[in-house]
Amino acid sequence: MGSFENLGLEKAACICDLGLLDVAHVLLWSEYPEYWSDLTNVLPLSRTYHAAFDRELFRLTGSTGRE
Repeated sequence: MGSFENLGLEKAACICDLGLLDVAHVLLWSEYPEYWSDLTNVLPLSRTYHAAFDRELFRLTGSTGRE
């Protein structure tokens, strides 16, 4: 991993350690192990929204945001 990616992961870890945000993985690690450390596969969310996302109460759509 390059230094830019390391910096991003460090900042995300600090924010999460404060309890302000959770990091949700868009693509599951179990199904897409190649995206395990890919910063484009994470979504910073509050704990409430993270739980809702995991329960599929909302989802991400294409680049336009429309289905």
